[in-house]
Amino acid sequence: MTTILLKHLATQLDTLPPALESLYKKCNRNSKRPDFSQLVESIFACAKEFSSVLVLLDAFDECDETQQYDILSLIRSVIDISMSVFVTLRPHVLGRFQELQPTVLGITAQEASIQMFLAARLESKRFNKTLTARIIDAISPDAQGR
Repeated sequence: MTTILLKHLATQLDTLPPALESLYKKCNRNSKRPDFSQLVESIFACAKEFSSVLVLLDAFDECDETQQYDILSLIRSVIDISMSVFVTLRPHVLGRFQELQPTVLGITAQEASIQMFLAARLESKRFNKTLTARIIDAISPDAQGR
């Protein structure tokens, strides 16, 4: 994830920060990958070139434990620079962010949206309209915005 973020930042710049060029040459010469702290330093170097940076991390709860740990480490590292980080996740994972004192916005699907989604998915199954309506009526109220 850190390499992807670094790539996105670096490709938006006209010239690379000297620290990133130096890291690239060092790693290339030694046939090594940069470690996490070197990547974070490079992200800082690139981020300083922008007036602000917005990072959106979708489906944090779908990452494995190691990835979640790395992502949280990165967020802790960038919290003091002009970088805003938005993370989507399911409520059961929110506890991992408590030390960061996040602003939490609850988002839930409306029943009409769930019904539209189900209707579109069931259309390809070629059920008759009565069965499709029964399935939608049975599932959508139980989804409760999830």
